[in-house]
Amino acid sequence: MSVAQENLGDEHMPEASRRRLDDGKSDEITNMSYDQLLPRLSEMTFVRITSWGEKASETDIERAAHGLAATQSPKGQYAHLRIFSCRHFPGDIQLLFSLVNEEEERVGLAALIALSQITHRSIRELAFRLINARAKWRGQAFELLLRNFRPGDHEIALQWFEAEDDAEARHSIGSDLMKLCEMHPDRSTRYARSMKGTVFIPPRTGSREADRVEPPGQRPAKGMCLRFEWRHS
Repeated sequence: MSVAQENLGDEHMPEASRRRLDDGKSDEITNMSYDQLLPRLSEMTFVRITSWGEKASETDIERAAHGLAATQSPKGQYAHLRIFSCRHFPGDIQLLFSLVNEEEERVGLAALIALSQITHRSIRELAFRLINARAKWRGQAFELLLRNFRPGDHEIALQWFEAEDDAEARHSIGSDLMKLCEMHPDRSTRYARSMKGTVFIPPRTGSREADRVEPPGQRPAKGMCLRFEWRHS
């Protein structure tokens, strides 16, 4: 699960609702049609609704996309967007773009995660625009590049990471940078040629001073790390 998806957690949901939905009925929920799911959608946990979206039929996914387009309330939009956290959105992506700037009910973040499942030039442009404008969800915007990669993005990502002064945004960018390195190994940038070590990223509550580069084999007591092991041939 990505940092962005972690930020879509269900801590806002009443404990009683979480217990009711997590009582062993996972298969029942997964096997529901969209029409059966809809009355319960706004009360379901992130994990449950994402699982449903991953396994839903193409017909139900199409119906969910139409449902999102017809939904006007932020709560309903957020609930529908969660369906596409790990599933390609089959509708007009302009609908997702129109929701990116919504802050209520974390609609904007959910829209970014849905866009991260899609490859499109305009999605790459959105990532740059959000980060350069220091938008609220800029830390999560970097995930948009994972499916919209171009050579040189490793350098750009490291520059963004080094320039970011918000701990949570740095945490998110660093997490996605690690995934970028795994998905798109690069042996051409100056970082891949010269860096053989570990970049330590502080936890979200950490400070920028916690970032450092140390030789392999030395691990921090806390935080997360990006390990660069490539050698220039």
